Amino acid sequence: MIELFLIFLFFLDGGFAIIYELNDTEYNKMPPMFRLEPYAPCVEEPGGVYCAVELTLVADDANPLMTMIQEYSARREMHFNHSRLHRGICVTKTCKDYLSQNTSADLKLVLEGCLNDSLWAEYNLKSKLSSEVLCNDLDNKMDIDFGDIAVAVICLSIVLLHVVGNLYDFFYVPNKDRKGMYYLNLKLKSCNL
Repeated sequence: MIELFLIFLFFLDGGFAIIYELNDTEYNKMPPMFRLEPYAPCVEEPGGVYCAVELTLVADDANPLMTMIQEYSARREMHFNHSRLHRGICVTKTCKDYLSQNTSADLKLVLEGCLNDSLWAEYNLKSKLSSEVLCNDLDNKMDIDFGDIAVAVICLSIVLLHVVGNLYDFFYVPNKDRKGMYYLNLKLKSCNL
């Protein structure tokens, strides 16, 4: 019975391996965690759409690269999670073939298909979108809500108080004939202000 338990522990330990470090060659086999395409040229062209997505890598079959990524990312106190990728992508340039094929124009489907094909071609890996898709184009209008107005009023009040204080200091304090407001002219004798 003890032998079976030891064999079980041996196989259990091998299934949850942790890679403590990789050499540069092995590390460069993994897809980069961040890849951002140029933003401005994308949204400045007519109809340009730029999206930021977060992907989770998956593999259908036993894939040595995916196993290496999971084992390397398992040491969370020392390594980033390389199974979660972040991409900034110009949909109208990079995924234009998928846009023409997808008649529903669902950007999530377009991006998932496009990114899966590029990851499969380079690394034999697939991905799933793990969060909402954030897209931007020049046609999107900014929504201004109450919080935006409140912050603007507070900032403008601070600037206005600053300007009034500077004008008061400039016009009234240097003039010895006018004493100005009592509370604004208080000077500490010990500090010689």
